[in-house]
Amino acid sequence: MAALLVAAAPGLVSCGKPHAAINDLGRVRARILDVDGQPVERAKSKYVTVIPEALVEPGSHTLRVRFEPNPIGATAETLSLSVRLDAGKRYEFTVRDGALQLVEEKKER
Repeated sequence: MAALLVAAAPGLVSCGKPHAAINDLGRVRARILDVDGQPVERAKSKYVTVIPEALVEPGSHTLRVRFEPNPIGATAETLSLSVRLDAGKRYEFTVRDGALQLVEEKKER
């Protein structure tokens, strides 16, 4: 039972500090390259398989993102996004009016 609890919210705490988790492997073809010019920390576990979400400390950050607006024949571009993240929340990328945005992940019901 304890293993299930660990797997239910992997990666929201790293090095004893709360983090925000960003799913950059979702429906939108966007991948975080770095956070504030530093390598991306990813969720990982040696006991259960987890989605390697990006783990980012809460606060304001600049994300450098590789974005493919259309998977068929489109040219990928590298964008910088300024974001404000809250501890313990999960985020995902979406496209609104043709622009890449980071939004709080909607809970599946």
